[in-house]
Amino acid sequence: MVHDVAEFLREHAPFSAVEPETLDRVADAVEIEFHAAGDVLLKQGAAPSAHVWVVRSGTVELLDSGRVLDQLGAGEMIGHPSMLSGLPAGFEARAGEDALLYRLPAEAVSPVLSGPLGVHFVARTLRERSRAMAGGAEEGLALAADPGHRPVGELVRRAPVLCAPGTPIREAARRMTEEGATAVVVDQG
Repeated sequence: MVHDVAEFLREHAPFSAVEPETLDRVADAVEIEFHAAGDVLLKQGAAPSAHVWVVRSGTVELLDSGRVLDQLGAGEMIGHPSMLSGLPAGFEARAGEDALLYRLPAEAVSPVLSGPLGVHFVARTLRERSRAMAGGAEEGLALAADPGHRPVGELVRRAPVLCAPGTPIREAARRMTEEGATAVVVDQG
């Protein structure tokens, strides 16, 4: 099972560039949790988190004062700003639908987040979440909470892999894994 966890984590930032032995230690520390839709994982203003979660399947919503700001899916991390800063949770995190999560204790994930790629990951996710919050204020929180009203560019987390029509599926899948992509676009001219 540890191997399956490590393989999943390896497909997602910030774990994609971690040394195999470090990734194995992280995967070994994982606790698997199931949360039904509506379950609260982290309360806004709660004591600093001593761990983070990585979404394996399902979705987790980030809320500010009860308003949905963002919806996180497979491979995305929750709780790291509070864990790293030692500050109370800035958002509520609740399962948007039934969700399977990997819970990682601070001592296992902190070494990953403190490296150069981990710092880049933290800065990028904080920026994205700040934009979600600002977008809610500027465009109306009701629209920001509904992904159907957001521009497609905001919902795309990673660029798709571009392949020629003759590219073997195995090669396309390998490139998707390497680049952390969730889609492939076939260029047919």
